[in-house]
Amino acid sequence: MNSLLATIRSCLLFATLTVVVQAYKIGDTVDGIVWTGQEFNAMKRAEMPVFGQSSIATFERKGLLSFGFEDGLHMLPWIDTKDFESVTITFVFSKIGQGAIESVSINISRGTSASDDIVVEYQWVEEIPASPQEGTVAMLLGSLISCVAVLFHVCATSDSEEKPTEVN
Repeated sequence: MNSLLATIRSCLLFATLTVVVQAYKIGDTVDGIVWTGQEFNAMKRAEMPVFGQSSIATFERKGLLSFGFEDGLHMLPWIDTKDFESVTITFVFSKIGQGAIESVSINISRGTSASDDIVVEYQWVEEIPASPQEGTVAMLLGSLISCVAVLFHVCATSDSEEKPTEVN
């Protein structure tokens, strides 16, 4: 039983240490996959979004279409390519430390288009950075208030137990 637990711990430690976090710099290309019905293809370099920079790409119009970014970490829902002009894909990202994509969303512009191509616009919105010091100060303040409350409670209960009773 102990060897099984040791093996499981070793596997978990190995998996934790080998997880690679994708970090981007402004201007790096973000890998993507396009699904068209039953087929999927890696995006060509000209079709890939550029981290932190708005860009436009065109794709062939083929019935159903879906996009995935960062090896499938950020998947977008299937869309029917009939009766729409363009697609706007919005990336929310952070530049603090290692550049990372936080979320991806899609917005479809409906209308008729005579073109056989679909225009996809990539937009980037920077997430407002949060200071770790703010969280630390809040936790310290909360701990201090809790300790003071417990101290007053203990003092109040110990005062009532220590009072001697008068004997006549």
